[in-house]
Amino acid sequence: MSSERKNDILKILCFLLAVGLFYQISYRVVQLLDKRSHYISTNGVSDRVVDSDLAIFRIKINYESDKLGVIKDEDRKKNKDMVKALLHKMGIKEAEIDVLPGSISLEGAYSTNTKAYYRITDEFKIRTTKVKIVKPIISDIVNLKFSNGGHAEFNETYYYTDMSGLRIEMLEEASKDSRERAQKIAKLMNCKITDIKNMATGTFSIVPADSSADNEYRWDGQESIQKRVRVVVHGSFEMEGNKAQ
Repeated sequence: MSSERKNDILKILCFLLAVGLFYQISYRVVQLLDKRSHYISTNGVSDRVVDSDLAIFRIKINYESDKLGVIKDEDRKKNKDMVKALLHKMGIKEAEIDVLPGSISLEGAYSTNTKAYYRITDEFKIRTTKVKIVKPIISDIVNLKFSNGGHAEFNETYYYTDMSGLRIEMLEEASKDSRERAQKIAKLMNCKITDIKNMATGTFSIVPADSSADNEYRWDGQESIQKRVRVVVHGSFEMEGNKAQ
């Protein structure tokens, strides 16, 4: 065999050896990177049902007349005093009652089907933490006999305001739930969770207790006394084991 032929064979062998060595090194690097980059993501949930701790409700006394001056000021005052007396009797303090300025509006002026008339409204706005007495108050006011054809109208809203401590507790619960879910999945894969990669707050919602809606940062359902508070977190965890290698 000529020396030139031997050199060609030697070059080929060196090339194959280099390729093999490069493959082994690359495979090992990929293994290491793959092992470090394997992670699992899960959502964690915390649910609480709470009672509202603040009620804001409005009481309107409405009068309708086709002429101004028919509704007497003394009758309006008598009716307002009657409502205030009932509120005090039910446990509402004077500081919780805001008597708003009365209003007069012309209704039906641009309608061809109804006769125009004047509406006179006296309004109370009550803000109280005595949430459970609101509905009994409304029930009693409905039964009041107002002078000069007055009739009551109501609007009530309820809020849960003590969120500072509860939010922290629920974030902890949701984070724990996320990790437990990840551990269960990892166990099925013959792996184990080693560390938290990331934990981020997702949905935070306060909705009526019987609602199934979970829109992000939703704060509605103010007409419901009972609220369902839900916190969802997104957790990512590093994982290692037979399946992760």
